[in-house]
Order: sequence, then C-alpha cells, then structure tokens
Amino acid sequence: VVYFITSASVKRYAGAQKKLDYSAMLVRESLSGARVIRAFSKQEDTNREFADSTEELYASQKRAMRLSSAMNPLTLAVVNAGIILILHFGSRTVYTGGVTQGEIIALTNYMTQMFVALVMLANLVVTATRAIASSKRILGLLNEEPTLTYGDETDIAGDSIAFEGVAYSYEEGSNSAIEADFEIGRGEFIGVLGTTGSGKTTLVRLLMRGFDPRRGVIRLFGRDMRSYSKEALTGIVSVVPQRAEVFSATVRENVALGRDYSDEDIIAALKTAQAWDFVNDMGGLDSHISAGGKNLSGGQKQRLTIARALLGKPELLLLDDAVSALDYMTERELLSQIRKNFSTVILVTQRTSSLAGADRIMVLKNGRVAGFASHDELCATCEEYRSIYDMEHEEDEAL
Repeated sequence: VVYFITSASVKRYAGAQKKLDYSAMLVRESLSGARVIRAFSKQEDTNREFADSTEELYASQKRAMRLSSAMNPLTLAVVNAGIILILHFGSRTVYTGGVTQGEIIALTNYMTQMFVALVMLANLVVTATRAIASSKRILGLLNEEPTLTYGDETDIAGDSIAFEGVAYSYEEGSNSAIEADFEIGRGEFIGVLGTTGSGKTTLVRLLMRGFDPRRGVIRLFGRDMRSYSKEALTGIVSVVPQRAEVFSATVRENVALGRDYSDEDIIAALKTAQAWDFVNDMGGLDSHISAGGKNLSGGQKQRLTIARALLGKPELLLLDDAVSALDYMTERELLSQIRKNFSTVILVTQRTSSLAGADRIMVLKNGRVAGFASHDELCATCEEYRSIYDMEHEEDEAL
C-alpha cells in the first residue's frame, strides 16, 4: 500500500508543482508589468487568467492529497485484517494447544503497536513524497554540467581581437546565426550596425564567451579565448547588455555588485556614465533602488549598468544597444568619455548617429559581415550601410 500510493503520489505532486510554478509566474509578471497591464486595460483578463491557473492548481493539489489521504485508512485496514487473521487461525491453534491465549493477546498487542508506527511512517512517506517531487526539480538544475571549460592564462599576449573562421548556430545543424572573419586592433572604437536578427547580439555573446563558436577560433588579445581563466576573462571583458538589470539594493551595491571597489572608484564610474547627477540628487551611493528599478527611468537604469561595466577599466568594453534610452546630448557625452578613458570599445546599435566617433563600423546582414570600414568608405562601397544611413537621415529631415 505504501509503495503503490507513494509511486502514484510523486507523479501527481510533480504535476501540482508545475502548476504552482505557473501561478507564481503570473503573479510575478503581473507585479513587474503592472503599468503595462493598466495602460492596455487588461486587468480583467489578467485576473481571469490567474483565477483559471489557481483553479487548476487547486484541482491538481486536491487529486494528489486525495490519493495521499488514502494511506492511513488503507494501512489501518491491512493491519486490522492481519489481526482478524491472527484471531481466526490463532483460536484454532489455542484449541489444539499449539499456543496459549496470552501469546495470542501479546501478538495482537504487538500488531497494534506496529500499526501506530506504520501510521507514523505512512505520514512521513506522504511528506517525503511532496519533497521528492520538489527535490527532483531542484536537483535537475543543480546537476546541470557547465559546457564551458577555462584555461589558466591570466595575461594578454597581443594587441588585437580576431575572429578566425568563426561560425555559430543556436541549434546543431541549423543555419548559422553568424559567420565572420575579421580583426580589431587594440584601442579601436568599433561600431556594429545591422537590422534586427542580423547577428549583433550573437557577436557580443561570443566576445563575452556566453558560448563557444561551433567552428573557428576567437583570439582575444593574442590568445585563444578558451585559454583564459574565468577570473581573468571577466577582468578583461566587460559587457552592458540590452536589458538594463538593477536590483533591490543601494546604488553602491548595484554598481559594485560584490566587487571590492572604493567609493571614489564607484563615483568616477558614475560620472563617466553620466549618472552621478541623478544619483547625487537621490541621496548619493546609499540611496535605495526599488525592485526592478521601479523608481528609475529607463535611461537612468541604463547609465547605472554602464557604470557597473566601467569599474575596473576592462581592456574590452561591449555595449550591446546600451544607449538606446538616452537622449542625444547625454549619449554623445557618454561615448566621448568612454572613448577617452577606455582602450577597446565595441558599440552595438541600430542608429548610425551613435557611431559618429567610431574608428570603423561593422555592418552585419543575415549573420554575415556586409562591410567593415570607416563611415565614408561604407557610404561609398556598402549598399546596406548606405540604405540604413539614408533612411535614418530622411526620417530626421521629415521630423
């Protein structure tokens, strides 16, 4: 009874946990997207979806609990049936003199005591069943093996970044998201431009070693990227992702992110990122940022994440569409300060106006390098760049 009920309960509790996850996700998304939900008057739809999910969760939990609740009465029935059999067959044995009446009573008492222990065990099994369903989900994540391995090199050995026959696809055997051969000199300010889906973010993820190329080698300042230690790589390369992520903590904690930097270093990074003015108005480094940065604008969150990346002055700074929420003047001043204070910078953007100070501009189309030269050269030789540039300036003139 214990075995079969436990086996069936584990499956039902696993299903209930998935429904609990979904309900929790709806709550989280409703809180984080409250403004959007109100703006589009979707409160009723959101409430209805949450009500439906909780009804499914209730039904799933009810089925699992109904099965688990059968444990005690079934075990009691088994034990009582055993006592009945003892009394039935024992009475015959007493009649023939095989055992005494006292021994039958003692055996019956033992069966009753065993039942109490068995009930406790059954309740423990019910609790363990729910824990097993949860632990399987946790262990599934904890047992994931990392696919990236690191070397032990700590120092750079050259002055360029090179993609040598690099190709990457997100699924084995599918079309490559990017294929590239190029070289970037140390100290260059490189712009990366392209339409949506052209491979810009994939390029950034390869350079920050979010994953390794399926073919080819990336040489980062003279060494195969895979030969650097993890600590060395995070010190050499720093990235500002598309989505500005801040945490419920102080400004100091958000920028330092657990690293050992002085307040002077943090303030210098904030000034370079054009963020010190609004941070100072908030109350300085000890001012608190609410969960998800609710008390900050999009541009303020972007500048905080840029300041976070600037700490430590990495050799390679990757800006993945990281200035999209900034006004023109703030963007120009920010890029000017970065150009002065940092060695090699790669700026990914969808606006040619952001690349006015770039040494060279890489144009991506369908994961391939359609052009890689200065602005003037691209205007003369790259149709893809010229069409983006002309379209942008036509829109500016229309406005």
